[in-house]
Amino acid sequence: HLTHLDPARLTPATCARLAAVLARTANACTTAAARLTARAPEPAIGRAEWLARVSGGTTDQTRRALDTLATLPTDSPTGAALTAGTVSIAQAEAIVSAPGHEEELLRTARDGSLRAVRDAAAGGQPPRGHASRSSTLR
Repeated sequence: HLTHLDPARLTPATCARLAAVLARTANACTTAAARLTARAPEPAIGRAEWLARVSGGTTDQTRRALDTLATLPTDSPTGAALTAGTVSIAQAEAIVSAPGHEEELLRTARDGSLRAVRDAAAGGQPPRGHASRSSTLR
């Protein structure tokens, strides 16, 4: 149980590994919740507002997530990465904003931050000194 998780009792390396696993799991769960919400009966307050209320997000965030998932085939590379939790919905949103660059942007998303993906999708380079997630925690 996560209620019994005590980072002080774990090695720093174990903390880093568990943090990465939990982050991927959170991404996958967020994606699954949005996909299920899109398929559920329309709530009186609207899907985006309902999902925002139950998830603790904002209506703008959940609307963008629902819109991104609606335009993204689940069998696409980005759709598969979302299901696996290797990219976040925000990263997927940036990836779909730059058609024709999916594979390159997926590599950036798997190794870098949301900022790096947004910069690459906009045609820029990651900021100087930008460290990837994986290199920071190793």
